[in-house]
Amino acid sequence: EDTPFQSMKVLDFVPYLASDDRPPIVVLEAVAGATSIYDFQFPQRCKIMVGSEHKGVSKEILKSLRKGLDAVIFVPMTGPHHSMNVASAMSVALYEYRRQWRGASD
Repeated sequence: EDTPFQSMKVLDFVPYLASDDRPPIVVLEAVAGATSIYDFQFPQRCKIMVGSEHKGVSKEILKSLRKGLDAVIFVPMTGPHHSMNVASAMSVALYEYRRQWRGASD
């Protein structure tokens, strides 16, 4: 069942990533190879994932993402910091999702 918000343990989430009947996962994480949110087109139906404040998204989850289905994106930052806090990053991602899908009905 899709819900607006879910909190899951890594060991419970990795098997979910292997399932064929799930929407794309868009991970917000400042890692090498991530796509700028400015260059990313959100799928209309997707789940957006953020990690913990200091540890980010686990390596197990990042390794389990499917190429061509899932994506890892980041919010570009200027200045000495390379990332923002989780709540701020999620706010930016949700805003950008709604900007891209303005007027779309579920």
